[in-house]
Amino acid sequence: MARMYRVAEFARLAGVTVRTLQYYDRIGLLKPTATTEAGYRLYSHTDLLQLQQIVALKYLGFSLDEVSRLRQDSTYDLPKVLEMQKHAINEQITQLQRVATALDHTLDILNTSEIGETDLSLVCQLLQGTLEAEKWRWIEQYYTPEQRQQLADKHQEVSPQQLIAWQQEWQELITAFQHCYDRGATPDDAEVQQLTARADILIELFTQGDSGIRQSLRNAYRDLEQMPPEHPRPYPVELQCFIGKAQEIYQERKNG
Repeated sequence: MARMYRVAEFARLAGVTVRTLQYYDRIGLLKPTATTEAGYRLYSHTDLLQLQQIVALKYLGFSLDEVSRLRQDSTYDLPKVLEMQKHAINEQITQLQRVATALDHTLDILNTSEIGETDLSLVCQLLQGTLEAEKWRWIEQYYTPEQRQQLADKHQEVSPQQLIAWQQEWQELITAFQHCYDRGATPDDAEVQQLTARADILIELFTQGDSGIRQSLRNAYRDLEQMPPEHPRPYPVELQCFIGKAQEIYQERKNG
């Protein structure tokens, strides 16, 4: 006769709590093989294998509802589901790496700037802004080593408050561009061109008036418009093309 285990013994064997087993029984996720006349749950080695499946799926990030469906629905494409879960985990890893990099950058700013007593709201704003800036790091490959060093040196001179102000202004501009695009405005619309003029001022501050850095930035945006939509980008490809066309018109009028 197969060995049977009472709930406390089975919990120790499986490395879970008795409360967990009771909960799984209550929701129908893992029922014991048998129950004694006195009401004691009895578990078998088969139950242990099922519990190991549940624990493994939970470790992969599946909810208990998803685990239940996976184990009950024979039509579930498990390899496909696991592949999707792997993709989701990779996305989480990428996000955590972005957060770690943002924390490093934020610490660099705080350590090299005279901001007096550290303000938690300031740190949060810096971190949020740095996370947003991570979306733009692909552009760095377009800069020469000298340009990257020049930008890094300039970055050290900017106060945290000024950095936050620029980040907020740029976000406001992108939101305004999006509103114009959504209402069907054309790139040569007066309001769009006013926004482009404001963007040009921010770009001038960023590039420090260096024509080489501006050209590198222009090359990056030109290539970005030609990349597939799934390529990492700071905002949707349609909006990127809209802003790019508005900038072309603005520069033509400015230089003409």
